[in-house]
Amino acid sequence: MFDCYSTLGVSPCAEEKTIKEAYDRLIANAYELLIDPTRRREYDLSVKQQYLGTQARFVEAQKEMHRVVTHRPHGPHDAILWESHGTMTQLAQTMTRLVRELKAIPDEGERERQKEFDSLRRRVEYLQGHVTHDANRIHDLRSKLEQEEKKARMRDRPENHKLHSS
Repeated sequence: MFDCYSTLGVSPCAEEKTIKEAYDRLIANAYELLIDPTRRREYDLSVKQQYLGTQARFVEAQKEMHRVVTHRPHGPHDAILWESHGTMTQLAQTMTRLVRELKAIPDEGERERQKEFDSLRRRVEYLQGHVTHDANRIHDLRSKLEQEEKKARMRDRPENHKLHSS
């Protein structure tokens, strides 16, 4: 169960003012830690490592419990042992799922790379739009130029000069 007193670092007999000061200090410390990218990265890594270590120790305890339960003579406490074994197995499965989810969360570096990638992708899309627009404009200008050249050739034909000189 979550212990608010230990989280705030106060005794159950603490006065309201002491509790409020502890709360403010806790929130300020958390805020200062999480807004500093370097400290936040270190904190995230520390939490991950701590969790993975706890999960590994838990798996070892669960394996030991399984070994004890399956390799000992049966006795009056079997029901309790089997229930504990079942609970530990469920917890191990939950922790394994949580570790998988934790590993799936991108780290800060990955988030930064993703932001940079998204920014570059938007820039490329923007430039592609301009290149497409420019290519269409060039095509239109080339068509107009060909039409003007064709008109100029028509004007410069000898038979057109005879008509004008007569």
